[in-house]
Amino acid sequence: MLSRKKPQSLLWLALVTGFSGPVIAGLKPIDDAELSLIDSYRRNLPSSFTSTSHIDMSKPGSADLMLAMRLLQTGNAKGFRKRLQSSADQKNDYAQYMLANLLLQEDPEANADKALSLLTLSADQENIAAQTTLGYTLFYGKFFAQDFATSLKWSCRAHIQGGAEATMLLAQQTYYGAGTKANIAKAIYWAKEAAALGLPAAEQKAIEWQEISEKIPSFQAYQPDTKNRNCP
Repeated sequence: MLSRKKPQSLLWLALVTGFSGPVIAGLKPIDDAELSLIDSYRRNLPSSFTSTSHIDMSKPGSADLMLAMRLLQTGNAKGFRKRLQSSADQKNDYAQYMLANLLLQEDPEANADKALSLLTLSADQENIAAQTTLGYTLFYGKFFAQDFATSLKWSCRAHIQGGAEATMLLAQQTYYGAGTKANIAKAIYWAKEAAALGLPAAEQKAIEWQEISEKIPSFQAYQPDTKNRNCP
């Protein structure tokens, strides 16, 4: 069983909770149970945003990132932005992720391309928060053009790192056939995996889908290949 790796929460969770619903034909809007998968993080946004405990000082740009966070704590917004940009320019993955979120807050339409580029650069460095953000935003077509295949790619990579929210998104993608072939057995498996990683509402979704599966005569539970169980 994967151990849970919690994304450093910033803005993506708040952005996701503001989604009015997916654009997939026939796909239901996000319900309260699904929103609860991420609601718990919103309480942690302020401390997560200003925390320096997660900064890896061995990475390029870490000194500037550390200074940026301290400037943020003191309310020096201009200095914070300057140092954050400097850290991102040095290819620091967390700075790239933070800067992308800030750009989307400021002007999501004008900054969409730059934000997408920064998130992708960060996600390519295995930043789980950036990977999860890309998974959700590309799945729902929020800020960026809807892209199921790329969304699936990033939710898979975040899942591999033990991301509970990404694992639940993977379950949804598999259930609805978004970027992959629809497979309710796999969807149930991923939902249970997300629940085991710490999302109780995911278990409710697994039960709901299990009840649906019982009406399918040919249904067989998914048995993952233990040698290659990363993604659909």
